[in-house]
Amino acid sequence: MPQWLTMSAQDSACYRRSPPHCLRQDTLPSLTLARLIMPKLLAPTETRSASADDIGDGCQVRDILFVDDLMRAFRLAVAEIEVSKGQIYNVGGGPMNTISLLELLEWVGVRLGKSVPYVLAPWRPGDQRVYVSNTEKARQDFAWKPELTKEDGLQMLLSWLLGTG
Repeated sequence: MPQWLTMSAQDSACYRRSPPHCLRQDTLPSLTLARLIMPKLLAPTETRSASADDIGDGCQVRDILFVDDLMRAFRLAVAEIEVSKGQIYNVGGGPMNTISLLELLEWVGVRLGKSVPYVLAPWRPGDQRVYVSNTEKARQDFAWKPELTKEDGLQMLLSWLLGTG
């Protein structure tokens, strides 16, 4: 019977410059910027409001991770396969890279010089209020931690969406 060297990683809200064709709801920055915010900011003023279904109460907090950091985690884990084989790792932005939807909307508004319109609604049942990955095991086993800050990663994503990066 062959021996498989396997590892499993639970990634958090990952994002990248070019959003994938099928965005999961929990890919907070890519989904929110690409699907919800940018079309409304670029639309005529009278059609700019986001629906309440888009953001709920906006207080959901996620730790966000730029995909380059996720790929680096995989490479480091493979380089240390004798340690990482058979293990499960949480790979996310950690406490230093958390953001709520409301904070993200404010961040975008400041950078674009205009407020992002939205409508709040009650908390959406079943929506996890806060998720922050504990990445300590990955740090201990293969010296991984996120390198790109949320500010730098979000700026890269926003620049890409605006066609300037």
